[in-house]
Amino acid sequence: IEGEYGYSRDGQPVHPSYNDNKHVAKEEMMANKYLPLVVAFDYGLTPAAALMQLDTHGRLSVYEEVVSGTDENGRMGMTRFLETMLVPLLRSKYLGFKVVGVGDPAGNKRSESDEKTCFDIIRNANIPIEPAPTNNPVARMESLDKYLQRDIDGDPGFRINPHCSMLRKGLNGNYRFRRMQISGETRYSESPDKNIYSHVCEALQYGCLYLEKGATIR
Repeated sequence: IEGEYGYSRDGQPVHPSYNDNKHVAKEEMMANKYLPLVVAFDYGLTPAAALMQLDTHGRLSVYEEVVSGTDENGRMGMTRFLETMLVPLLRSKYLGFKVVGVGDPAGNKRSESDEKTCFDIIRNANIPIEPAPTNNPVARMESLDKYLQRDIDGDPGFRINPHCSMLRKGLNGNYRFRRMQISGETRYSESPDKNIYSHVCEALQYGCLYLEKGATIR
């Protein structure tokens, strides 16, 4: 009615608490140079990263998304992803920040070709990284939901920059549980669909999991 953008929800959204009108910042947010900048990774042949900070009030702000492809053909290895996309962004906009990387613990698995892990490749790019506390899907989803459902002094406990279009579309329903073709009842898959939106959304989940559990422990 008011001419706002909408998204097709063919399936069940993984994060129904997300609301574009509530969680998207009204104007571009700038990161705080005095707080750690968490770079959360998802690996595979379509790597993605989400850049975020947790402020002293417990509010999570997502400043950037780095996505290797916006279609099914956007495949690349981690080395090229770092060299052509992530590292240039860090050098141009976040020079001097204390960067902390986090990712799927499975990233410690060695490649059969050169025995390097994703963690090795990222560290070689001068980005310190450690594994998230777990890669359990339920724990990941719940960690993001806690921030989405949090209110701080009447404001959302989760904010995202307007230009993070893939994350916004994913959280609006394109990162979803697939509807199953079962006659007579509505049922959905137990795991989210793997698509072009799932990678960056799951990177965001790893970041939330690290900030919720790893940072608290420290």
